[in-house]
Order: sequence, then structure tokens, then C-alpha cells
Amino acid sequence: MVWLGVCSEGVTPLVILDTGTVNHQRYIDEVLPVALKYGNNVFGDDLTFQQDGAKPHTHKLSQKWCNDHFPGVIDKDHWPPNSPYLNPLDCSIWDKFVHKVNWNKAQSKKKLIAELKRAVKRIRKEVVLKSCKSWTNPGHSILAPGFRSGFDRNPIKSGNYRREPIGIL
Repeated sequence: MVWLGVCSEGVTPLVILDTGTVNHQRYIDEVLPVALKYGNNVFGDDLTFQQDGAKPHTHKLSQKWCNDHFPGVIDKDHWPPNSPYLNPLDCSIWDKFVHKVNWNKAQSKKKLIAELKRAVKRIRKEVVLKSCKSWTNPGHSILAPGFRSGFDRNPIKSGNYRREPIGIL
């Protein structure tokens, strides 16, 4: 499994879990710390984390970990429905990512992993920002009450949500 987060500042480091399955504990141990470190480095206290509805993400212990560690979290009850049109990763970034991979070089597991890491670094920040803006602007009416997108740098009017979702899987 590969995990990648996006935000207005670019993409998170790629997390590759190349053996076994991903349950909530593995997600907590191996993925969430990467998202938290990146988010803290980029946004500090202006960080809001959002995920999709995958089982490891919605597990009560994953939700608790997020609430305990991230400055802001859009909880599973306030996420948009599963739709590629409401997720910049599904809508645009994964497509850009796979087109950056040189599949001819990926002739072994080791080479594939190296190529995936190289490809993620080739995703331009401008492409990510454009994708995030196209996702948030039409989506204002469907976002959780009190949540304002940080992409337009407007402050939050109410609620306990902060600015930008950094991880949308």
C-alpha cells in the first residue's frame, strides 16, 4: 500500500507499506506520524487533518489518535461522501503521480519503490495547489459547519476547525 497526503503546500512524503495488510494499528504506527510531522513542519498550529473513509482511518483508535495529536481534525462524521470529485488525490494527484513513474525502470520491487519515491518528488506544487483549489472552492457548501478552506486564507468563522486539510486520502 502507498499513502500520500496533499495540501496547498505540496505533497507529504510517500509512505510505502510493502508487506502485509494495513489495519488501524499499522496505520497509527506507520502513517499518521508521517502526516503529523509534515503538517507540523508546514502549518504548525494551523493544521487540520482530514482522511477518507477507509476502515483503518475510521477505526475509533485511529480517530482518537488523530484527535489527541493533530491541532485540528475533521472527524469521520463530517467528511464528504466517498467521491473522486470531492478528493483532490482521487481526482487529480494520483493520475499525475502514476504518469511521473517510469514504469520501464520498475523491473523489481526495489526498483519500483525507488521509482515511486522519485515520481512523488516530481509532482509540482503548482499542480497540487490547483487541484486543491478546484476541490475546495466548489465544495464550500458541503464542508463541515464552521470549516473554511485555508486556500483562500480566510479565517475560520466558527467551529473548532482550522485552516487546511493536509491529508486527504
